[in-house]
Amino acid sequence: MSSGAAAPPAPAAATAARLRRLRDALLDVRTAYVLGALLLAQWIGVLALALTVRHNGWLYYAGGDQIWHYSGAYLLAHGDLPPTYVSYGWSLLLLPIAPFAGPNLVSALPAMVLLNTLVLLPVALLCVYGIAARIAGRLFGYWTAALWIAVPYLGIVFLEPGYHQKYTELTLPQLLGLTSVPDFPSMVALLVGAYFCLRALDSATWYAAAAAGLATGYSIAIKPSNSIFLVAPLLTFLVLRWRALIPFAVALAPALVTLALWKYRGLGGLAAAPPEAVRLAGADDLLRRVHNAGKLNSWEHLHQVLLALREHFWISRVMEWLPVAGAVALLGRSLRGFMLVGSWFTVYLLLKGTYIPAS
Repeated sequence: MSSGAAAPPAPAAATAARLRRLRDALLDVRTAYVLGALLLAQWIGVLALALTVRHNGWLYYAGGDQIWHYSGAYLLAHGDLPPTYVSYGWSLLLLPIAPFAGPNLVSALPAMVLLNTLVLLPVALLCVYGIAARIAGRLFGYWTAALWIAVPYLGIVFLEPGYHQKYTELTLPQLLGLTSVPDFPSMVALLVGAYFCLRALDSATWYAAAAAGLATGYSIAIKPSNSIFLVAPLLTFLVLRWRALIPFAVALAPALVTLALWKYRGLGGLAAAPPEAVRLAGADDLLRRVHNAGKLNSWEHLHQVLLALREHFWISRVMEWLPVAGAVALLGRSLRGFMLVGSWFTVYLLLKGTYIPAS
């Protein structure tokens, strides 16, 4: 005498059937239409934030060295080499804007904000979709892109009341490209580099690896501290496709050589060993930090940073658990996704989170 397999409850089976139909209907829609709808939703969200958050014309809060970057662009446009306290990547992107906007940063803000939100913001969304789709398929790509859009705004829901103003007026505008600081374009360049790293693992040619090197190099040219991202592609290529390291390194080299020449010509020395100490917001020297790790980095400080999350977010325990759960899920689904994304997250967490001047 045998018994049949237990059937799920009727309501659960009906819900699962509806979800399958919804999944199939979504996958039947052309990818361009879905991504277009997501991009439209993102633009609507950014516009709503831009109109409601406190600002002065096109000027939103921007804490950083944007004045140095724009001054560099203006001087370069007139044939002069500026003091190279900051890197050159963002200044080069602003080079076509500076001659028309003039020496005043505020005059250039409309073009800079539109460049970020109309050009770079869609590029970031497409790269996030492309990275996720290569890890686990189109449906996961759609889900990841939707979360990419929603999470910055969901953060408002999880805030403690005393941090609401700082998050909405200081943090969100910079996250979404409404400011002139180089952090946003450097993040987009990193996403492009990560996307082409995954493509290089599937490609028999050298083009994707070279594109990854170019994008990663330009991200470092915008913000040299992004050099710590190199751990992720180097580890991934070494384990999964070591031949891709050669075109990646060759394409990466021009940006690094230019950065060294830029610092040497503008400061009279390399950033790793400047003739005199120069401290600017956002211009940290990675080699100096690594060399003085015992003084500038501390495990105790990372512990303090994690404790401080509780002051700002009532969901801090979930925030700490999600990366661990995500890493385990990536390892179960895609080794290359785990190696690239997991090492990318870990190296930033450890080096930035243990950095004592950071909060």
